[in-house]
Amino acid sequence: AVPAVLRVVAEEQPVLVVLDDVDAAGGTVRRTLAALSRLAPDGVLVVTAMQSGASGAVQLPRARSVRLQAMEPAATEALLAARLTLPDPQRRSLAGRLHEWSGGLPGIALATVDELVAEGRVRPGGNDAWLETAASRAQPLPLPRAARTRVHERLQSLSPEERAVLDVVAVAGTAAPEQLPSWAATAADSVDAALTRLAALSLIEVAGGRVSVTPWLAAAVLDCMTPLRRGAVERGLSLRHDRTLLQRLRRFVPHVAAALVLVTVTAVAAFQRADGDALPSLAIGEIHDLTEDNGGVGIPLADLLA
Repeated sequence: AVPAVLRVVAEEQPVLVVLDDVDAAGGTVRRTLAALSRLAPDGVLVVTAMQSGASGAVQLPRARSVRLQAMEPAATEALLAARLTLPDPQRRSLAGRLHEWSGGLPGIALATVDELVAEGRVRPGGNDAWLETAASRAQPLPLPRAARTRVHERLQSLSPEERAVLDVVAVAGTAAPEQLPSWAATAADSVDAALTRLAALSLIEVAGGRVSVTPWLAAAVLDCMTPLRRGAVERGLSLRHDRTLLQRLRRFVPHVAAALVLVTVTAVAAFQRADGDALPSLAIGEIHDLTEDNGGVGIPLADLLA
């Protein structure tokens, strides 16, 4: 019936149909969209928006897909200003936090603002303006309930390897791809496949040689983890960090020893010059050998003490 009605209207003037959050639509809307995709008459343009990689994404065979880019910070501030009237300093501050938190996704930004209002962290003030409380400004932004539900649904479709990689990145905040096989205790080829699918589902971002998760998404993943699972990931990351630090210290110690030797020799030489004595040449040779054996600093001590 809808395509027939639109055909009649389109005979008089062009028709634009816009539907947002189609991935959350019910069966009736989905069937109508499918019919429009097949039978849309001339003069009718249907534009839909949905979360990329969402489990409820609608497949429209004749539709052209366009991946939207994240908002710029100025657009996030404009979106906030259209939603709530805040004093300029508070608007700029909250908009900056919203942009970083949401990764520039308008739906997450708006849902977070609604959550702030629902929790009483942003309240009506005077002159038809809203104010964010001081306590709210000192707290992390809240995770919208709808976002938590959607992420939970997406996690159900992940393989154990994909979930392991996502959990590790969510806890760590960011990681280099080459670190993930050991961090996630997963084979390198499985990690590569997991990164490809997680990126396709918009669950991670891979840029500049780093893998990261936007803050709101990391919070949602952490919220879906059991305390036991999260504790295991955190302990594993801490243990690997300690091992890496120990390895760096082991490489660094010889150079520290050599530097201490140089400082000692320089001090002794200064005192002996003051007393008119000469530093024994045998000691110079022994010290030079020591520094070469412990990092090879390559500094001619004889020239230093001359």
